[in-house]
Amino acid sequence: MQFLNLTWLWGLTGLLIPIAIHLLSRKEGKVIRIGSIRHFEETSTRQFRNIRLNELVLLALRCLLITFVVLLLSGLSYTNSKSEDIKWMVMERGMKKEKDFKTLIDSLEQNGFELRWLEKDFPLLKDSSIITHKLNYGSLIESLKKVQAKQIVVLSYNYANRFKGKRTTLPNNIQWISKSPQPEKFTVSTTLFSSDSVLVRKGNSNGDRTMFANEAVGINSLTAQDKMLIQNQDTISILIASDSEFGYDKNIMIAALKAVDETLPCVLKIKSSDISKLNDDQADWIIWLSENAIPENMQTKNLAFNKKKFGNKIITLSDKGWLLTQRLDQENAIENNLTLQLASILLPKEQAQQTANKFDRRTLPEKELWSSAPSQIANTFVIAETNNAIPFLFALILVVLLAERIIAFKRNQ
Repeated sequence: MQFLNLTWLWGLTGLLIPIAIHLLSRKEGKVIRIGSIRHFEETSTRQFRNIRLNELVLLALRCLLITFVVLLLSGLSYTNSKSEDIKWMVMERGMKKEKDFKTLIDSLEQNGFELRWLEKDFPLLKDSSIITHKLNYGSLIESLKKVQAKQIVVLSYNYANRFKGKRTTLPNNIQWISKSPQPEKFTVSTTLFSSDSVLVRKGNSNGDRTMFANEAVGINSLTAQDKMLIQNQDTISILIASDSEFGYDKNIMIAALKAVDETLPCVLKIKSSDISKLNDDQADWIIWLSENAIPENMQTKNLAFNKKKFGNKIITLSDKGWLLTQRLDQENAIENNLTLQLASILLPKEQAQQTANKFDRRTLPEKELWSSAPSQIANTFVIAETNNAIPFLFALILVVLLAERIIAFKRNQ
């Protein structure tokens, strides 16, 4: 049982009132008139022996009535437990191979815990064919809250990219046990530079951070898997169209593009022209540095200056292309990572990004997982459905009140 307003329980002291009234009430005896009482002597019988509980049925009904009214005011609710003996151990992919948890897994299995995957619908451990990498810890916890189980133990790596949305609370019947994953080394991309050399972009991810590095190696030193990732260098032609007022902006833009060309495995063919001298030169990208509107025939793959404010981002996406939201100088180019932003829009690598996300091993610390500190695991856990008892109390009050009035009327009380 649960109470919304525990203060009202002090009202149970009101039970003393009907008890006191009934103790003090006695039926009037038959009056016998006598002429004199001088021949009567006082006995030693104590007076309180004549005080007795009168009309026990009425007393019980009136006590019940006060009790039900107090419970109604206190906001009584009750729990309807179901399937209290259900016990699960839910583990993330890879946890079964962790030596640190082998003893725990075996112990829980011997104590009647069902072994399940931390996946949608929580399939049994034998159903490993449906395991995926697309997890959302928050939504899985919400699903576990609906499982009316006595105890649930979750084994997880706490990957940062699997906590999405608002933080949720951890119920008392769920114990979340985490472990830092092993560092992961992986190949993001392999780009061909010449007939016998390639540039390999390697990634190294652990619980704290993910790092990337480029390494030029010979083709013969590659593994068979890395050879399957070999791609030719991207060649991108870029036309910078500017007017005289944007001469400094143009120099900053060219310097940023050259940094991209020297750092990433790509070939950038950069040309610049005054907007008054534009001809029919074709380019993969147009960078428009002028307060004049970009012509309609240049609306595909363009980065155009727009003096309107679009927040703090120096480059933002619009329905007609990309927008440069600020005039360029050395300070804001460095502060806003202009080179990185140009690289991300000129060389979008969806496959490389998916590979990096797949092997991302960064984790969140325990104190940042839940909106409130998770309760410690207790000896027993019961997750139950809470029901409001107010309608039942109303009905009981009416029944008891009716019965009390009928009996009191018949007995003239």
